Amino acid sequence: GGGGSGGDRFGGGGGGSRGGGGDRPPPRERLERGKPREPHDPKRKFVGTITKWDDDSGFGFISSWEAYKVYGKDVFVHKAQIGTVGGSSSMYAKRRRSEIRNGDTVSYTVDLAENPGKPRAYNVEKCATPPEGPVSGEAELAKRRRLEAGLS
Repeated sequence: GGGGSGGDRFGGGGGGSRGGGGDRPPPRERLERGKPREPHDPKRKFVGTITKWDDDSGFGFISSWEAYKVYGKDVFVHKAQIGTVGGSSSMYAKRRRSEIRNGDTVSYTVDLAENPGKPRAYNVEKCATPPEGPVSGEAELAKRRRLEAGLS
């Protein structure tokens, strides 16, 4: 009488547990102030919304989630940079200054040359409002977008 064959030890083991539970992002995902998360590229075009614009002083800020991910703050904009594309004269910019107001959507590039800690907008042009609508201030926007998207 031959011995009975033992249990096949290469048989299917129990399925490994794939971590169930909520898809919450890790809680430590926070922007560190002043530490760029994406590289600064002076040729990169951003689209953002004019905020805190002061017509008398002729400056304000541009709020953009894309730029916020790079610079961690809203980008300073001066009226001299608005509408001056391809080196138009600043007289031209001054004449057009009142065309900018809070909530306007603009495209722009960012330069850190004048002050490394303070990004400034250049080549600012008004453009059509994006389908998702204008954005408001910096940190509040960052939080809201992150919550909506459910990712960093």
